[in-house]
Amino acid sequence: MNFTYAKANATDNVASSDAKAWTLAYGYSLSKRTNVGVAYTKLDNNTGASYNLFGAAGRGAVIGAAGNDVSQFSLNANHSF
Repeated sequence: MNFTYAKANATDNVASSDAKAWTLAYGYSLSKRTNVGVAYTKLDNNTGASYNLFGAAGRGAVIGAAGNDVSQFSLNANHSF
């Protein structure tokens, strides 16, 4: 099981532009070459922040309105050949 926490501080020129994010993940080995996992991520934007989970604007990421929170649930599998 893994837990990750991240915090972005407010910028000088935008009020309330800070954000906090956390991820809780669990992985399980089915064999020595196959792993499966599940994860949940929650990103809380303050009223002036518009962070997202997929990168900066202009690189295919959609930026929502300031203050919108974002979450993601994922299932994954990995097999090494």
